[in-house]
Amino acid sequence: MKQIPKLSHESKSLTKNHKLNIFIGLVVGFIFSTVFYLSSAFGVETSLYIGIAGAVFSTFAMYHFEHEEYMHSSYRNSLKNYDLDQLIQLSNSQELNDTERGLVVKYLNEKHSGWSISKGKPV
Repeated sequence: MKQIPKLSHESKSLTKNHKLNIFIGLVVGFIFSTVFYLSSAFGVETSLYIGIAGAVFSTFAMYHFEHEEYMHSSYRNSLKNYDLDQLIQLSNSQELNDTERGLVVKYLNEKHSGWSISKGKPV
């Protein structure tokens, strides 16, 4: 069998859309600030701090989500290099973590309908 596919082996290079992420973060921050200001007895300054915190948090959350999606899609693309028997063995391998096993099973379900662990060759 080829080297066990791991998420950590995938390329970390990802082109990020900074302008869009920052714009969406600012919009979310503005919404947080406005909602907090209109629904509380606190002043503009406190609402502004809440809005800034919301903008920063949502921007970082978008970067994290974007990174996870990229890593998962790269990992699933690398599974094309394995044959059905190897993929079935990987779906039950203890060397992969739960996320990696889940991605292997999802790939098998989409690309090899009717697969089963019992169809795999014993290790």
